[in-house]
Amino acid sequence: MPASSIIEERLVWLWQNRIPIGEITLLAGRGGVGKSTLAMQLGAWVTVGDMKGEYYRTPRNILVVINEDNPKNVVVPRLRAAGADMDRVKFLEVRDITGELDKLTLPKDIVPLRTLVNQHDCALVILDPISSNLRGKKNDGDEMRPVLERLRREVAEECRCAILGIAHLRKGQSVDIVEGILGSSEIGNVSRAAMGVVEDPDDSDAIILSQEKGNMSAKGLESFRYKIHTHQYFSDAAQTFIQTSRLEWLDPTMTRASDVLADRAGGGDGSTADVTDWLRGYLTGGPKTRKEVLDAAHKEHYTTRKVDAARKSLKVVSTRSGFGQGAEWSLP
Repeated sequence: MPASSIIEERLVWLWQNRIPIGEITLLAGRGGVGKSTLAMQLGAWVTVGDMKGEYYRTPRNILVVINEDNPKNVVVPRLRAAGADMDRVKFLEVRDITGELDKLTLPKDIVPLRTLVNQHDCALVILDPISSNLRGKKNDGDEMRPVLERLRREVAEECRCAILGIAHLRKGQSVDIVEGILGSSEIGNVSRAAMGVVEDPDDSDAIILSQEKGNMSAKGLESFRYKIHTHQYFSDAAQTFIQTSRLEWLDPTMTRASDVLADRAGGGDGSTADVTDWLRGYLTGGPKTRKEVLDAAHKEHYTTRKVDAARKSLKVVSTRSGFGQGAEWSLP
């Protein structure tokens, strides 16, 4: 096939630079960091057109596949608390040949899944967790890659939707979110984007959400911070008060989830004092863009988190030279 016969397509984002349409994106973290609550918040944004991307101000339908939580007392309350348009949230219900409730199993159920996504014109499919829907040995890359490739190609790509898979991290110390995902490494390899969530080491009540993999996205994306609060509302349908969880968004940060894991595991060379001395020397020659600083720091095996701590210690001045330009760092 000659290249001249291929018609180009622009890259389309459900969430700009974070969740691509036509691909699988992972949301990974250990237990207790609110992955499912966060996923419902992201889904809620899509249903009301609040997600900054292709469908901003254009509400779209989503499909939710839940494997662990109860929709009635966990998932639906979280969606309501997040402000979702409940008419645009579709739940997948699978039954076996006897009529008993079953779960979605891939690749066996790829065709009915694709049919349902097309039928409801869904822009987002949430699999929580994605490992529960994959048939085969989770640690066997030869078995997992074909399943994930079919899911990406036959659902995400053909239906022009984004797939968000919730992923757990394996127990033990890991210095990288994607490499630490429970199961085969192919789960992380096939996905074109991945986000990580981890407890903020500087605020025990806060959680950091960062872009950990983005083959097609811009580099140096800032991370988000949030807290999980208990939320109560009165349900007219149930005629009772419902208690659930809701996110509170905090100030952003430049710390990535993998940086936190690396620091906890002793990864990354140099103490904070060492990194501070290095940054002072690096900026003595004049202003540098943030990207230049981080690229140089990573070559020294300094984590972004340690560089950010050194920046605060030195009271480095951050300025932008123009719209769309990266920040420039200089010594005060």
